[in-house]
Amino acid sequence: MANQYEAEVIIGLEDIAVIELKSLQNMDLPSIEIIRAGFIRFIFTGKAQDLLKLRSVIAIYSIHNFDIPRPKAILGHQNFTHLINLINDQLQTWNNPTTTFGIGAAGSSSSVFERIKHELSQTLDLNIAEDGKGELFLRFIRHKNQQGWQVLIRLSQRPLSTRPWRIQNIPGALNATVAYAMTQLANVNCKNHIVNICSGTGTILIEQSHSDFEHKLIALDNDHLMLESATTNIRAGGNDKLITQVLGDAQQTPFKSGQFDVIYADLPFGHHIGSHDTNEWLYPAILSESARIAKDNAVFVAITHEINLFDQSVTISDWTITQTRQINLSGLHPQIFVLERN
Repeated sequence: MANQYEAEVIIGLEDIAVIELKSLQNMDLPSIEIIRAGFIRFIFTGKAQDLLKLRSVIAIYSIHNFDIPRPKAILGHQNFTHLINLINDQLQTWNNPTTTFGIGAAGSSSSVFERIKHELSQTLDLNIAEDGKGELFLRFIRHKNQQGWQVLIRLSQRPLSTRPWRIQNIPGALNATVAYAMTQLANVNCKNHIVNICSGTGTILIEQSHSDFEHKLIALDNDHLMLESATTNIRAGGNDKLITQVLGDAQQTPFKSGQFDVIYADLPFGHHIGSHDTNEWLYPAILSESARIAKDNAVFVAITHEINLFDQSVTISDWTITQTRQINLSGLHPQIFVLERN
């Protein structure tokens, strides 16, 4: 049975999500459409649960049409009963109990939506989430033809970017969906030697370890507490035999010259970790050391919010920028840089 869905993705990474969607079996390829920044619609004929395996998206929603002139009409007996049945069908697919829900819509704090929330809370015996989303999350959108409304129901109890292996979640830790995108931009192959400097809680290499190739991966960080947190996540990810952690300084690594084909770095933004003053000398030093340990034509994929500083640092390094893309990440707008060794 063909059903319509919407994928919510990080703005700036839509093309990577489209590529992953196209790789799925039972995907109606012509139906894939980026309807606006951060949102992709498509028709899928397979099991909805298969969509929860996607790694490039924040969340997947099923789309349900209601022939109503305004949201208030959802409270009519027939429409409300239909909505409750749709929600209950979704709740039955989850293994864990659901206690909270939320609604996203233009005017979600209006008296109409407050009444809808109240009626849903009473009928479903769920609490309205303090964060506005909760485990069950619904979105109300006016149909694009301006006739009727659509209710979108999130297929998962939490965003797909919240990976099950993320046991240790330290402030400033990299979003797993972004980490997956970085591994795709690196375009690795089975022969690559890979290192992640400034590896933090291990997010990038955990995502890399779930790729098609079983690489030997090395994570380097100068904070032993960060490495301990990464160890917990790596073990939960199930591929701890592929990832070796090293305590060391990214400015003076213990690695041989010309050792790596691919280098990753989640550089300190100067927000939760580090400062701008520190980054002014740290970024050039890291670029210099990474060039030393890189093979000719190696790829360096880094993410930072200090865009101008990193850009300027690259110009005096042995690296060349081949691609950049700015993303919208929880109010921050960091940029992913893809560099090639000169």
